[in-house]
Amino acid sequence: MPSRQTRLELEGLVRQAIAEKLQIDPDGIRLDDDVIDDLGFDSLALAEFTMQLELRLGITVPGTEWLDVITLSELLDLIERHQPA
Repeated sequence: MPSRQTRLELEGLVRQAIAEKLQIDPDGIRLDDDVIDDLGFDSLALAEFTMQLELRLGITVPGTEWLDVITLSELLDLIERHQPA
């Protein structure tokens, strides 16, 4: 099981994963970016991305919680809550 990561480590990892998935520059991704409107995820791509994040980070997040995520900052908050202690 992966170890707990700091907020900064998570931010870097998630920015890089988003950049790879959407083929965009990670430096252009802001914490207040809306994952759909600003970053360009559609619902299918976002569902696939969240499953990849769960596998990569060794976490499990109920699907309904992912639906509440609007910004990158909220995504990081959600991941932090579900990391191992």
